[in-house]
Amino acid sequence: MAADLDGARHSVDEELAAGRAVALVFWQPWCGSCLDEAPRVEQARRELAGRVTIFGVVSGPDGSVDEADIRRIDLQLGLGYPHLRDRDGSWSSRFAVRATPTIIVLEPGGSVVHRGAHLPEDWGALLGG
Repeated sequence: MAADLDGARHSVDEELAAGRAVALVFWQPWCGSCLDEAPRVEQARRELAGRVTIFGVVSGPDGSVDEADIRRIDLQLGLGYPHLRDRDGSWSSRFAVRATPTIIVLEPGGSVVHRGAHLPEDWGALLGG
């Protein structure tokens, strides 16, 4: 379970158990490449609703991350997916994230099926149709 910026709790495990893939989009508000990728992520969220759940993940302790920047960018770009805080770096560590953007896609079984700086080009092939 992880909380988004408004305190709502989200569970990656519950999404996977419900048969949905999960895309974890590790990003930072100061990352130009992350901001370039964000509209594609939002488009994928809309097109793949019900099959893939997308979470933005922003790593860093409270003193190093400005949540107002995250909210401003979210509003500016019209992003419809929740942004989770990885305050202690455990998510980044678990998935060996060393740079942003890093996009990790987990299949419903929990295995990593995609890792890269961009979203997968062919979701159908990745998710089996």
